[in-house]
Amino acid sequence: MVKRSSHSRTMEFVQKLRPIDNAFFPVLGQDPGVMEEILRVILNDDTLTVEKVIAEYTLPNLSGRGVRLDSFCETGDGHRINVEVQKADDDDHIRRCRYNAAGMTWKEAEKGTRFKDLPDVCVVYITEHDFLHGGRTVYHVDKILRENGSIIDDGSSVIYVNTAVNDGSAISDLMRCFLQKTVNDPRFPRLSERVHQYKNTEKGAAEMCEELERYIDEITEEMQVKVVQLQASNIEKNKTISEKDKEIARLNELVASLSKGDSRPANS
Repeated sequence: MVKRSSHSRTMEFVQKLRPIDNAFFPVLGQDPGVMEEILRVILNDDTLTVEKVIAEYTLPNLSGRGVRLDSFCETGDGHRINVEVQKADDDDHIRRCRYNAAGMTWKEAEKGTRFKDLPDVCVVYITEHDFLHGGRTVYHVDKILRENGSIIDDGSSVIYVNTAVNDGSAISDLMRCFLQKTVNDPRFPRLSERVHQYKNTEKGAAEMCEELERYIDEITEEMQVKVVQLQASNIEKNKTISEKDKEIARLNELVASLSKGDSRPANS
């Protein structure tokens, strides 16, 4: 028998989630309409179309570290775009984007593809912090010839966007929505609709509960690996706690309740 108390606790947690949260964005990131709306604003292209979306797209690497993209989009003109959301500020974001772009390039290039036919790839990297400290909402990265300042187009680009700086633009308005538990902005109807659906309808709530269970399983596994790593490296107990560690601690109580019963909605 399904335990309603577990479901109730799970839904209380779901109501607190925001689009920027790791447990929520992958659900939104699997919707082509949501991603199209986000990318049209950030890329300033009202004609952009998203033909294909894969949330949490894993790019395995048999000889090294693999890549998992929050949301992988293929546009109508053949561009491949990774929309990545990062709350933590304890990693090298710039090198991470480099690795994601490289992963998309080799994954999307079939054997024998000529270099001139490689797909254009773009990483849109959304952070909660202005880690570049430039006081801007958006930063576009160009490759430049040092000697004369000319821009080189190799088909790869990175755009950094943050929720910390409000410059009054449509992009910063969109970023404010990423920080809200309830989104109701007529300029972003698809995002508003999906946030409402996942939090306030039976079907959406069921999908969110399933996603949350998967996310908690993943976090729990990461916790176990991290404990082993900490023990092996003998790191001090009072070391600064990262954002992910804080999130893990916040989820501990929910993990305990879910382990006692099914979190999916009970049949009426």
